[in-house]
Amino acid sequence: VGGWELDLITNKLTWTREAFRIAGLEPPEPSLEDAIKMYAPESQPLIIAAVEHVKATGESADLELRMFNARGEERWMRTKVQGDQQDGRTIRLYGIFKDITARRQEQAALVASEARARAIIEASPVPMGLIDADDRISFINPACKAAFGFDVACIPHQKDLWRIIFPDPNQRRSAYDAWHSEMDRSRATGEAFRPMELQICCFDGSQRSVLASSTDLMTVSG
Repeated sequence: VGGWELDLITNKLTWTREAFRIAGLEPPEPSLEDAIKMYAPESQPLIIAAVEHVKATGESADLELRMFNARGEERWMRTKVQGDQQDGRTIRLYGIFKDITARRQEQAALVASEARARAIIEASPVPMGLIDADDRISFINPACKAAFGFDVACIPHQKDLWRIIFPDPNQRRSAYDAWHSEMDRSRATGEAFRPMELQICCFDGSQRSVLASSTDLMTVSG
């Protein structure tokens, strides 16, 4: 994590050693204007507005912005701006910038992976759906709607699905425990989820016997 400080009395910018490394520069420090120019064109107005806001109010700002280091490499930075005030006037700005490129790349890869999975699931004749990391049901394919009457509008969360397909609380608990036990085993061993035969209730109240399974699209850290 790189640190920086701007004395608003002298307009002197000071960087830590890590800040120089992240930016791909050697001392001395660049001017404030040149430092801002390292940010991508769409990011420059945002960092300028954040600096002006902190100068005017003393409130902190926390942004994630795209920039280019001195070698021309595109990086994503978490940039924090804070201020010290004296007699109601901001006299010093300081903060950090942290390279979060890996996390942003992982997030982009997850979005792309979900988009590919959604396209495959959309066309699949097998009833399928997508559940995100917060257990929200983000997508249900046409085959699932046709077979069971389920729609994201009526079951936005996984807990809503469990209540519908297992209206009996005891049966629901038994199936839930067995399902998550198998998920834990699959994740711990890296082996495929073993399909489970379940008797479920459709949205219209009718009963169906199904062979159900699950898989993780991707695990994102950070």
